[in-house]
Amino acid sequence: MSLFWRNFAGDRPMEGCFYDTGTLTPARQISTAQALIGQAQRLWSLPGPVHGEAIERVSDALTVAREAAGAAPVHRRELAQW
Repeated sequence: MSLFWRNFAGDRPMEGCFYDTGTLTPARQISTAQALIGQAQRLWSLPGPVHGEAIERVSDALTVAREAAGAAPVHRRELAQW
């Protein structure tokens, strides 16, 4: 299961994500990883101290993608491209 939320506080949106990799198929894990990469890109473009959070999202995305590639070798190429 993957949940994504966005809360507008002041002039900057705050984003969050929760994912449970224990219940996801490898294809859904890759989708979750792609969503995390997208969030990281949006966070990186915001001003202020959100770069650390963006780096954490990328790290989480790579962890999820590695698990997917380990379970289904067909996803190894995508992981290698990242």
